[in-house]
Amino acid sequence: MTARVTREPWLGPWSAGVIGTYGLGRFDCPVVGDLGLMRIVAAETGRWLEPEDTRALVEHYGEWAGLASAYLLMHPLARVKQGAPRDRAA
Repeated sequence: MTARVTREPWLGPWSAGVIGTYGLGRFDCPVVGDLGLMRIVAAETGRWLEPEDTRALVEHYGEWAGLASAYLLMHPLARVKQGAPRDRAA
């Protein structure tokens, strides 16, 4: 499914993940390159990564990678802007 979507002009891995996970309900299509996932990876590693590096965050979930990416996007770190101070009390 991902290969089919990414063959279309202007659609990439993020679009394929959104269409697969949220549109078709397929749990094997992670939302690769999502800004929220990039924020989580940046918070874990301390450096900003490329969008494709977010695949490593969910690839060990295997056929559940799409569902895992959807749940990870609900994590508070997914909403923290880069360079913004974190509220440790929350």
